[in-house]
Amino acid sequence: MLSKLIISGILGCTILLAGCKTNESGGNFTVSGNIKNAENQQLLLQEVPYGGKAIITLDSITIDKEGNYEFQFIAKQEGIYRLATDKEFEIIFINDDENIKISADASNYSTFSVKGSNSTSSLFEFLKQYRQKDSSLFATLYNLDALQKQNGKDSTIFWLQKQKVEKIKNLNDFVETSISSATSPAFIYYTLGLGLRSMESAKILANAYASSSFQSLIKLSWQEAHFRLRPRKT
Repeated sequence: MLSKLIISGILGCTILLAGCKTNESGGNFTVSGNIKNAENQQLLLQEVPYGGKAIITLDSITIDKEGNYEFQFIAKQEGIYRLATDKEFEIIFINDDENIKISADASNYSTFSVKGSNSTSSLFEFLKQYRQKDSSLFATLYNLDALQKQNGKDSTIFWLQKQKVEKIKNLNDFVETSISSATSPAFIYYTLGLGLRSMESAKILANAYASSSFQSLIKLSWQEAHFRLRPRKT
């Protein structure tokens, strides 16, 4: 557990630097839209800081009787944000555009739609597929555990164990492919965080440093460190 917290902190600091150095996305932002079946509920706008730090509530409003909402906020860089109701409904988004529109149905997670944010669209699609694969894996783990406790047939247990290995690999391959093709630092960070649930810590770091965003960052960080540490001429 401690190693995962340390890695989360390292990745957070590295992504934070990547956002500052390679992505000029700071400024004023607006996120608005419509959330069905959440009328008159409180809606929070929250920042999900890098490095595993506590979530910060930036603002709160009451969704109107037609389900409409709007927030305006200031950010220094691209980051991860969350819209959350008091009924445990939440939407994760990335501020890669000044004007983002997100609509959803609080009773159906598959209804999310977004305009103005390519990174959020990619994140929505990633989470949709991730949840399907993760749910399938969980069902296999549940059935395997139940069968082992009941001293079930060895052949069935062996088959479920094989399914477990295959589904974990399938999930991890999906996460790796998503990371390798991503260009958004915030998307990469969030995806790596989910990867910690099923991947070894060393594998997470390997995927992080293999991404294009990290390669650029490492080069910049090394150049800056070399410049600061080299002897001054007298």
